[in-house]
Amino acid sequence: MPRKTPIEGLIPEIYQKSALHQAVFFWVSGQISAFPNGISMESAIKNLYKFANITEEDLPIKTAKQMYLRMNRALIEKIKGDA
Repeated sequence: MPRKTPIEGLIPEIYQKSALHQAVFFWVSGQISAFPNGISMESAIKNLYKFANITEEDLPIKTAKQMYLRMNRALIEKIKGDA
């Protein structure tokens, strides 16, 4: 049986999060990866709001930042723990 990668072990944890949590995490991660020196976390979140027609009343930027940072920290800890 092939060895699981760190990401595969985290997949069930990611599925437990709401779709909005997932959207914020993957959108912001993708934006930052695509533009590593040219976009801030807040700008990436605002881009998601424009793309998905989300208002700050639906999801405050502060909350979106916290969601992203929490999921990013969990991913990093999972990768370090499996290394």
